[in-house]
Amino acid sequence: MAYPKVVSVVSLKGVGKTTLCVNLAYGLSYFLNKKVLLVDLDPQANATQYLMSQRMYKKLYLAEESRKKTVVEVYDELRIADRQSLLKNCDRFVHRIYKSENGYLYLLASKIELCLMTFQSSGLPKYDEIRRFIESVGGDYEFVFIDCPTVSSMLYAGLSAAQSVLVPIKPDFLSTIGLPLLHRIITEEYPAIRRPDWIGEISVLGLVYNMVDNRLKMTTESMSDIRKVADRLNYDIFESRISNSAKFAWSSKRTLPVFRSEPSSRYAEEIENLVNEFIERIEGE
Repeated sequence: MAYPKVVSVVSLKGVGKTTLCVNLAYGLSYFLNKKVLLVDLDPQANATQYLMSQRMYKKLYLAEESRKKTVVEVYDELRIADRQSLLKNCDRFVHRIYKSENGYLYLLASKIELCLMTFQSSGLPKYDEIRRFIESVGGDYEFVFIDCPTVSSMLYAGLSAAQSVLVPIKPDFLSTIGLPLLHRIITEEYPAIRRPDWIGEISVLGLVYNMVDNRLKMTTESMSDIRKVADRLNYDIFESRISNSAKFAWSSKRTLPVFRSEPSSRYAEEIENLVNEFIERIEGE
């Protein structure tokens, strides 16, 4: 069975998680010609909105005769199928965002109805639907990134599919509080018994400083505090750091990563550095 390297991007608070996830996934296909799938598992659908205009989204997903299906329909179809079944005709679910000579980025979009699934009294989401979807399409991709929501059964679904977790973290005081809680979720609260043996144990690939403001004294102090917590939890911290800038919000408005909307900026260089460090780390695993 072909199963790509799957990375769930996880955080418990607003740290620019989706922005980092989108730019990193896009960057692997853009700079390194990798074949990448981005799964938007967040009911807020921010990754989807980052990569697709409202006009295109409505045309593809909301029209009377819509051409594409979202992660919600993945659940709908797999819940009524045999537990060992894989999806057929997976092109219905993925939309091409970018294509280079040898690489590409595809998106499995989300929509707000995904949040309703966690409130249903019956037919609650299982933890393996996303993994089964990736099994269905795995031969087409080298990497899959899952933009996870905060604590919910959807987060557990993202963990169930992944071999690795990437944690964006903003260097401020609250991050030092949230990190041990996230560690507890991954190592204790997450129902690891539902993971099949072949996928192995989940590991934390590392922490990435995001939304960094070097002008603030608090930034340096918080990085020192985070380093102490990370060492205690045995988490690595990436050397690459992503600065805080309105350029990222502007790039999302243009439905482009920052290295395409602002190719000469230092923010574009920061993302490229992160892409290169990421590939070194994950291939080292």
